[in-house]
Amino acid sequence: MRISVLFILIVLSVLSGCGSGGDSSEDISPQEPPIVQEIRATGIDQFLGQTESRREQQAEWEVLFFNPAEGRAICLFGSEYQISIRRGASSNVMFYLQGGGACWDALTCLDLRTARETAERSSAGGILDASRSDNPFRDWNVVFVSYCDGSVFSGDNVVQYRDVTAYHHGLANLGAAMTAMQRTFPDPEKMLVAGSSAGGYGTLYAMMMAKLVFPDRSNWVLSDSGPGIQNVNDTVARVQREQNWAFPRFFPAGCTRCPEQPAYLFEWALSRDPNLRVGMFSSLRDLVLQAFLFLNGPEFEALLRQVTDDMVSRVGDRLHRFFIPGVLHTILLDPSFYDLRLNGISMAEWTAAMVNNNDAAWPDLVAQ
Repeated sequence: MRISVLFILIVLSVLSGCGSGGDSSEDISPQEPPIVQEIRATGIDQFLGQTESRREQQAEWEVLFFNPAEGRAICLFGSEYQISIRRGASSNVMFYLQGGGACWDALTCLDLRTARETAERSSAGGILDASRSDNPFRDWNVVFVSYCDGSVFSGDNVVQYRDVTAYHHGLANLGAAMTAMQRTFPDPEKMLVAGSSAGGYGTLYAMMMAKLVFPDRSNWVLSDSGPGIQNVNDTVARVQREQNWAFPRFFPAGCTRCPEQPAYLFEWALSRDPNLRVGMFSSLRDLVLQAFLFLNGPEFEALLRQVTDDMVSRVGDRLHRFFIPGVLHTILLDPSFYDLRLNGISMAEWTAAMVNNNDAAWPDLVAQ
């Protein structure tokens, strides 16, 4: 049964396309906001400070490449990591995390190959389409963060799957991109962390890194089809992910519910940062995530509602959802970003309202 579900996962993930954490408290400046101190204490700042080995201009994109021999930013099976930067007319920056499946053992990484393995850039559609006059981000600078680590931008481990070495270096890749953004755009007016699918899950740790590099800035998070939930009843794949990606050790000590559901990291951050807003998009029965979490449609919907309802009950003014009926997986790079509406509001309009702090046009939308 598990094999058949994983077979579905590889098909759907293709279609969707779309170090240790030590205590660094001795480096904490007393002038830093408490949330920055808590983030720094996780040790996640160790992934910042990387420098690319070369640059290449590709049309309007400047591509930065990182040397895999350094053993930091690197793709799943050791190939070269890259990110892309496109300059816009404004001083705003979008930090976009690409999607592309996930893998956590020899079966998923080697046999079924359910994760993107090489770094590349997706086509500039949806939220990245600068040619559309109705794109609220058309004049923003963009840092496109390629995905190729198999660990949804959350791993920090090197694993041997049979005779193959796998680098689950999602956090190192994330840190390389975050450092490049900070150096290229040191004084952004607005900063949006966005991501789809695996990148949606990756916004959790990207949100923390963004606060380290821009501690005094207001910022926004947009998680597309990566709600940060997990099936706690799955005692096989869930445990393998925790062990082989080694991500739980970077949860802040104060986020006591993060090991149960990583999504609670959003609530943790919102409760400490009054300048943060989080938007979440999902279909209520996302077909790809059902397979990934080994849940059926009703089970996935129940879990999604339960966890997000719980968070919204406490931080609802700054955590809003755009949850549609059906099984759609990801929207940000799709034309439906402009066309899909819930209660008369398009996803593009809703997202624009979020980053402009327009509460009247940014409601919490959950289909019944």
